[in-house]
Amino acid sequence: MKYSEMGLMHITGHPSPSPPAKVGCAVTDLTTGLYTANSIMAALLGRSKTNSGQHLDVCLSDCQVATLSNMAQSVLVSGERDTGRWGTSHPSVVPYRSFETKDGDILFGGGTDRLFGILCVGLGRGEWASDPRFVVNSARFVLLLLLIDDGS
Repeated sequence: MKYSEMGLMHITGHPSPSPPAKVGCAVTDLTTGLYTANSIMAALLGRSKTNSGQHLDVCLSDCQVATLSNMAQSVLVSGERDTGRWGTSHPSVVPYRSFETKDGDILFGGGTDRLFGILCVGLGRGEWASDPRFVVNSARFVLLLLLIDDGS
């Protein structure tokens, strides 16, 4: 099973003790198709300049590993082992996860500080955008870690 062999299931699913989960679609196949299409375009561009063809070697496992390069980079830069599965949360962007409501789950993401401010206004909490505890992602992330450690 390519998802588990290449590491994708290490980061997919909810945190332990729940088991890892496979991705809901054939993401490795789709990614490999995209890499292949880009490789074909690059080869065609090269042929137009050199009048020579190229051999393409595109592998599902190689493409799957490539999609996890940001995880590897984070580990290499921080020197910290990654913590694995985050459920619907993002390991470094806050907020970016689903929240349970009486009508069902909803996902919110404030991927940048500017988008976080827009989200705050949309949620009727515009004051959060200028609150020193939340104004930058790194502060929101530290606050989240404190809440997790506190069990809140």
